[in-house]
Amino acid sequence: MAIKDILFPIIGHPEATPAGCAGQAVALAAALGAEVTALRVDAGIAVPANVLANALLDLPGMVNEARARAAAAAQARVDEFREALGGAPLLSTLSCPEACLGELLVAHARVHDLTLLPLAGPGGPLAELAEQVVFGAGRPVLLLPPRDPPGPGLVGAPAVVAWDRSRPAARAVADALPLLAHAASVHVVTVTEDKPLPAPAEPAGLVRNLARHGIAATHDTVPRGGRPVGEALATAAAERGAGLLVMGAFGHSRVRDFILGGATQALLRAPPLPILLSH
Repeated sequence: MAIKDILFPIIGHPEATPAGCAGQAVALAAALGAEVTALRVDAGIAVPANVLANALLDLPGMVNEARARAAAAAQARVDEFREALGGAPLLSTLSCPEACLGELLVAHARVHDLTLLPLAGPGGPLAELAEQVVFGAGRPVLLLPPRDPPGPGLVGAPAVVAWDRSRPAARAVADALPLLAHAASVHVVTVTEDKPLPAPAEPAGLVRNLARHGIAATHDTVPRGGRPVGEALATAAAERGAGLLVMGAFGHSRVRDFILGGATQALLRAPPLPILLSH
């Protein structure tokens, strides 16, 4: 499936979309021949209903200041996006209560081929939103971490595919095919000494499948060596100069809470490079 419709959310609160990501979104869309839509979401900040605290701390004034900061941060990203695109884009602006922000992003991600989610740093509200979108959208999500110093470009650099023969990994490969077709090289990596792997669907089969899509790939095994799986994958990606890591997001639901796999949790909370996640 081609990627033709990309969603780029712009958020001011509870954590602002970081600077420098709009250019990545526009460049990716241009490379893929896709349209990119920026969605600015203004999440409401409620004034606590506490008369004494309001009188002592001027909570309404503090909330108004926070609203102004969030609006300014979101507008700065909007201006950056418009400049990167070279004109006024198709831009939707929505407002919602803070508690509904994740549900709103999931709803919009479900009707786009790919959602870009820039993260401000390890953990934090944007990482929590990313978790909701990854497990709720049913579509791939591309996490864009802050890069200082900048790493290799997202398009045209080597790519690493994390392969454990699981359903999420297979889904991620299928979703990433348009991006892998633009990679300088593709490295399928399996972390060993981790968990028992199913016998069928050997890595050679995936390499052959990618070749039939015109993507030349190699396969390597990386010993876990007592490290967390996420760290082993991040090291493998860095050693190969990768600008993209493709992996399946593993988790299962208990009521509405997802219990994440170790590698998913570590890389979703603090991705060291752009990561395409599918569930």
